[in-house]
Amino acid sequence: MRKNSVFLLACISVSFAVLSHCVEITRTKYTSYSHYLQGLVHLRDGNLTKAQYEFERTIEHDTNAVAAYRELILIYLQTGRIEKARALANIFSGLADNLETKLFLGTFYVIINDTTSAINVYDEVLKEQPDNKDAILTLASIYNQIDPEKALYYWDSYIKFSPDESEAYYRKALTLIKLKKNNEAEELLKSAIKNKPEDVLLHLTLSELYEHQKQFVPAAEELHRTAQLEPNNHVLHMRAGGLYFLAGEHAKAEESFRKAIEIAPRESSAFFWLAILYEEKKLWHEAIQYIRKSIDLQPDVVSYLRLSYYYTQVKDAPKAIDTLQRALKKDAKSPEIHFFLGLGYMDIKRYKKAESHLLECIKLNPQLSEAYFYLGVIYDQTKKFDKAVTHFRKAIKLNPKNSTAMNYLGYSFAERGMELDEAAELIESALEMEPENGAYLDSLGWVYFKKGDYVKAKKYLLEAAAKLEDPVVYEHMGDIETALGNDGPAQQWYRKALTLDPENKKLKRKIN
Repeated sequence: MRKNSVFLLACISVSFAVLSHCVEITRTKYTSYSHYLQGLVHLRDGNLTKAQYEFERTIEHDTNAVAAYRELILIYLQTGRIEKARALANIFSGLADNLETKLFLGTFYVIINDTTSAINVYDEVLKEQPDNKDAILTLASIYNQIDPEKALYYWDSYIKFSPDESEAYYRKALTLIKLKKNNEAEELLKSAIKNKPEDVLLHLTLSELYEHQKQFVPAAEELHRTAQLEPNNHVLHMRAGGLYFLAGEHAKAEESFRKAIEIAPRESSAFFWLAILYEEKKLWHEAIQYIRKSIDLQPDVVSYLRLSYYYTQVKDAPKAIDTLQRALKKDAKSPEIHFFLGLGYMDIKRYKKAESHLLECIKLNPQLSEAYFYLGVIYDQTKKFDKAVTHFRKAIKLNPKNSTAMNYLGYSFAERGMELDEAAELIESALEMEPENGAYLDSLGWVYFKKGDYVKAKKYLLEAAAKLEDPVVYEHMGDIETALGNDGPAQQWYRKALTLDPENKKLKRKIN
């Protein structure tokens, strides 16, 4: 009896010890799970700091809390603590050796751009599950960046398991294009379209391939085929119109833009493109009509600039200026608008206004060579030649290829009989860039005339007269012949000049 009592007591003691341990384990699990639930609540509310705290407490109480590790790794990623995320991922990888964990880790390594680790993990996934499309797709994407040839193997594997998913054909085609295997890409897409003619993505990809090869007409035609699948998609017609324009097929481009307008009558860019097409034909009034329609639908600075240009082409400077003033209300800090306003006021000889806008242009863009050039022209026209020279020199300094500024300054020196050696150098530099420019040849001839080298002057002026029908060039030829004592030919040149400029009193005096 006594022995049995001792045994029973021992058993009871052991039972209490085991029960106490079990209660402790249960309490720990409960505490861990409580922190995890709190973390999820904070995560739902967007409070990452509090969520992080709760998940960290979770894994303190339960080092095997797999779900908490996942959430914590993602929080570290979102808050830019990559190394902490990586360290936690290393621990996590040893907790659960299953497919779900490997796929999570593979995605994690892709996000942190650790391609080696990502490849290793996804290779393990494929050993376990060879048809896992997520792993195949990710490996194809990784190898597309580091080894496009190898990427093709994975694209083929993906297509094998998912032959109806057009994106795989699209992605493989892009890889082939990257490898400059354009013919293979084209054949792949054509074959895919044959099997799945209703797939819009395949048609679009083939169009992009043609465009990439600068085959603009086939690219546009493929877009038209796509439009048959999406008859209400005006963007396809817009894009086709742009491609036809690049190919020089302006009639087809116009047809495409008009079709886009049929579908979407308020598509401002279609009217803009029609304006460009009529600009190409130099049908300025029609271009004005379409660009104004575009502006009515969507007023923007680019369209206002275009409209002002069209008005200059029909010699309507006041309307050009008014249009630019409207553009200025939309963007008062645009150097381009101030620049063109300067030119507009120059056209109507309002030099003070022109100067004001060009100075504002330079203030906004101090590197614009053309603005300095036109300021130089204004100062030349308003008898401020020293100031003009300063601005011409600045224009040339900013753009050493500004042949217009070189010629203008050189000719201005020649007209005044000053700095003739520099004038010759300036104009010769301009001619190096444009050797067939008749105006520049005339300027150089005039420099030599001022130097008294009439033979050389005549040589350049004859070249200019052969290239340019201009009363100034013909008058210069008359002056050269006069200087050489050839009065008969001189009179012929003066009369030829007068036919082009019949109101020129100076020419009439020279003839008389």
